[in-house]
Amino acid sequence: MIRTNFFTAGNLTNTTDPDFRAINNSWPVSAFALDFGNIIQTTTPLVFAVGLVRDPIVVYQTPNGLESRSQLWQKKWSDVGSAVSASRVGVSMHD
Repeated sequence: MIRTNFFTAGNLTNTTDPDFRAINNSWPVSAFALDFGNIIQTTTPLVFAVGLVRDPIVVYQTPNGLESRSQLWQKKWSDVGSAVSASRVGVSMHD
């Protein structure tokens, strides 16, 4: 529905599909659109980043039972907002 609406109308309807389902069931998607207007020339690039935050990121089955692993960024930053803000100003995981 999102793809069809964007193709025919050129914009998104700012709606949310609350129907949680498997990835291959009606192929749920996320989308965003930005109208740049009439571009004459470019000065700086516009960069978008999309990430996945899930904790734990993975769970292993070991001889001792299940072991959860978190994402590495959580060792340095206490919350997602802090990690994203740091990445915007070029802070490295190793700084």
